[in-house]
Amino acid sequence: MKDEQKDPWHHALRHAWEHSRDGYRAAYRAYCKSPEYRRFRAQLRKVTGGVCQRCGAKRREMHIHHLHYLTVGKERLHDVRYLCKPCHDAVGEPGNREVIPPCPAQKESARAAHAALEAQAPPKPTGVRRRPMC
Repeated sequence: MKDEQKDPWHHALRHAWEHSRDGYRAAYRAYCKSPEYRRFRAQLRKVTGGVCQRCGAKRREMHIHHLHYLTVGKERLHDVRYLCKPCHDAVGEPGNREVIPPCPAQKESARAAHAALEAQAPPKPTGVRRRPMC
């Protein structure tokens, strides 16, 4: 329940995904119009300088490309790429496995997320050695 209050869009989208594709599409369209998504989009535009991360173009119509859909509704900068429509269409083609490198600010976001996960992980055992089995 606590997570649902913290990330209501993420939970609404996940619930819709589990129950129907049409419900998911409707929930995703509603999410894209939400103030949270608009703030995230503005933050991404600022971090990337408003240019396509694939071709470097600055166009009127820009898209957010999700590298995966596990965090939709609670995206982080390193979960997405900022692309122009032609590049987003090209990257979305079946079988395209092109890797689009993150900008420096996205790399920093990934490092911070990784450090937070490391801080939450239990300490690794030290001083324990296993003898080789012969």
